[in-house]
Amino acid sequence: MRPIARPLLAVLMLVAALGWGSAAAAPGNGQHPAAPRQGLPALLAAAGESQEPVRAILRFQAIPTADDVAALSAVGVAAQPMKQLPLAIAEGTVPDYVRAVAQGLVEDVYPDRTHALQSADSVGAMGGFAAHDLGFTGEGIGVAVVDTGVDGAHPDLDDRVVRNVKVVSPAPATEEPAFLVAVDALPHDTTDSNGHGTGVAGTAVADGSAHPELLGVAPGADLVSYGLGSAVVFVFSSEIIVAYDDILATHEQYNIRVVNNSFGRIGYGFDPGSPFTIAHRALHDAGVAVVFAAGNFGAEMTLSTHALSPWAIAVGATSNLPARADFSSLGLPYDNSTASGPDADGHYHFEGDRLGLWHPDVMAPGDRVVMPSTPPGNQPLGPAPEDPLVSGRTSGTSFSAPHVTGLVAVLLEARPELTPEQVAQVLQVTARPLGDGSAFWQSGYGMADAAAAIDLVTSPTFSTTRLAQLQARADRRVLAARDHRVLVSDHWDLNGANAGERTLTFTVDERTEAIHASIAYPIDIDEEWQLRLLDADGREVGVTQPTTSTDPFIAAASVHIDFDEVPGGVRPGTWTAETIGSAVGLAAIAQLQHQEPRPLEEVGFEGEETLSFSMTGGPTGGLVSPEGCDHQALEFDGDLSLEGPDATCHSGGFVEDALFLGGRAELVSEPLPATSFGGPAQLRLHVVDEPRPLSSPVPALGRWLYLDLDAVDEDGRVVAAIAAEQIVFEVGPTPSLVTFDLDVMPVQVPTGSRLRARLLLGNLPGVPAISMRLLWGGDFSASGLDLSTGSFGTAPGTAR
Repeated sequence: MRPIARPLLAVLMLVAALGWGSAAAAPGNGQHPAAPRQGLPALLAAAGESQEPVRAILRFQAIPTADDVAALSAVGVAAQPMKQLPLAIAEGTVPDYVRAVAQGLVEDVYPDRTHALQSADSVGAMGGFAAHDLGFTGEGIGVAVVDTGVDGAHPDLDDRVVRNVKVVSPAPATEEPAFLVAVDALPHDTTDSNGHGTGVAGTAVADGSAHPELLGVAPGADLVSYGLGSAVVFVFSSEIIVAYDDILATHEQYNIRVVNNSFGRIGYGFDPGSPFTIAHRALHDAGVAVVFAAGNFGAEMTLSTHALSPWAIAVGATSNLPARADFSSLGLPYDNSTASGPDADGHYHFEGDRLGLWHPDVMAPGDRVVMPSTPPGNQPLGPAPEDPLVSGRTSGTSFSAPHVTGLVAVLLEARPELTPEQVAQVLQVTARPLGDGSAFWQSGYGMADAAAAIDLVTSPTFSTTRLAQLQARADRRVLAARDHRVLVSDHWDLNGANAGERTLTFTVDERTEAIHASIAYPIDIDEEWQLRLLDADGREVGVTQPTTSTDPFIAAASVHIDFDEVPGGVRPGTWTAETIGSAVGLAAIAQLQHQEPRPLEEVGFEGEETLSFSMTGGPTGGLVSPEGCDHQALEFDGDLSLEGPDATCHSGGFVEDALFLGGRAELVSEPLPATSFGGPAQLRLHVVDEPRPLSSPVPALGRWLYLDLDAVDEDGRVVAAIAAEQIVFEVGPTPSLVTFDLDVMPVQVPTGSRLRARLLLGNLPGVPAISMRLLWGGDFSASGLDLSTGSFGTAPGTAR
């Protein structure tokens, strides 16, 4: 470990004398549980030997009083108390803060950390959030966006803004310390320090009245914006705390039910005693759902610290394919962590097999999103050249989070009595697995599905009991899909006083059959570092190896050790993990047992026969295609029939518009008997592509098909989601048969349900508008759908 300077060493010795890491005294009013001190060591590490006043956040046992402020002033700390939270923003020197803690005036002192805005570039492409006709717009629901501000005069936001707040430093010469205050600006104030907040807010609530391509997920919701970002590219903890305190004071007045947080910080473990955790837990307990961006670091163990909280909805990003965007942060492959803090050594210990904290909850589009831009002269996100109020495509989990925030508002309009915990459950149990096979630690429960979520909460059979059953079933499915179960895990937060070269010790259980070790750290330190694992005999059994991160300032590494593959075996007992290099960041070691993975798609399903649906019905009379078929342009309807194809051919057009969305088709079958679908499936389409004059200057990149296959009741409500696929393909100027092979998740379809296929056919984003058509019936009778039917058992994780 590096030598510590004498003045700082003296302060650290005083810290040790205070019993660092021991539980704090019992809360005075029960507002939050006692928590170990984690903040002051971090402040000491950040401030070093500086004798200059530094900004910090103080944690109390209860909401601070005037007497608390006066007592702090007597030891040299100026404090601005929050009105709704047991916190205060303060300025003082490090010795002042140490005295305040030593005298019991405060529980802990945390540095005023910066939080990065979660936007990122990506080579992926997407066409925007696949919003269905939900029947709800979030009307009457208040959506708070804590970000860099919002251009309230933007024509697609001006009718949505009901309050526009700026968190600013007040004028001096106030009687009481006030470092930051929440000030109401005019609703249509255009101040946005970065442009980020306008894009985020628009993704959630823009009404598309002037620019239809900017339509948000909840275009009827009320927007309350909190403009932070005094540092332009960062927001500070103190600014966020002031915003949260104001939301707690006004959430009933503006019916704020969800708050979006498109910022984050990595490299720290979950700390239940941090001001940030206390603040957003208070929001959750007040009935406000809290949505966080997962982070843009693309590697193992790089999930944003804020997203770890069990009271937050963590949202990762997908590309236009139903696949994880490469920059979307990942959790841990094997994790059983809980919402508890570390000991004085920065060490967490967890026992038992469960779903831990290190994973996204759901995913949403966040790759190359079109969104509102700020006025001319303040457009760092890059406006589209044809319209200064429409941003160029921008990527990041910053923009996947507000998709989910908007969806939360829509769900709360549909069922206002939902609690934040129930909202999270609805999102999780209705999410669709991604088409790229991403594991739970990479993509959570899958892509947020607005239609399925609305169908669930508006169902006459909806109940909290049913929701809990669905959540338990989803969790069993996730646990069954792993190749190992977790016995024990140990994490270390190697920051602040715990940073530096370390030898970590842990006890390996005799039942352990494998170990997985992970680290994540910033690479702007003096040198990179790894973990060397030594067994109870002192033999080296593995060293972490770097993994890919999409962020130039973050590094990650991991190693997986199967004991059966170690020459000579290994001995359980006390193992050590030595840090090679300067340890700053996080380390995690999980002890595992093998289990046979049982994905939902594979457990107990036996195919019996194939049902073949032909595409029938459709346009008659009117327009005629070049092939002589009855033609219907843009969106069209048809049937899926078990009786065989039509003798007459039909043509349906998919003309891509300037939004890169394409046209839609809907095909519905007659009522079916009770059956189960699952396993291999095939969709066959005759497709023709006819170039026409360009409406976009960007070169063509490809073609894609989006298929949503569901079982619906007689009212068109989804009763079972069967498949959701997005596929890239090639097609020419003459009709050709394109075949898509699918893998359908086993699902039971109730008696009387109808099969509904929704097709969206178009070009990849950035493609000139090109006319594409489907052909079926007559000479094109091969167009249709084959589904495998059969049965599956009731093993955990199999039945819906």
